[in-house]
Amino acid sequence: MVGSRVRYVPDEFDQQRAAWGNNLDPRGVLSPSHSYTVERIEVHAWHTKVWLAQAGGPFNSTHFEEAEEMT
Repeated sequence: MVGSRVRYVPDEFDQQRAAWGNNLDPRGVLSPSHSYTVERIEVHAWHTKVWLAQAGGPFNSTHFEEAEEMT
């Protein structure tokens, strides 16, 4: 949801998920120790793109979980 806070959750599939739908690779751009504000969401048939207020985008939505606190 636009305006919600999310946290990047890195794993070994980051590069493959980023490539799906021509999204940006979050490695080296996002930090798992920070939360980010969702600025824009674009839903497609097989993936969802997310733009972040603090880091741009698009990123694959599967890179994120809801953040419990703001950092």
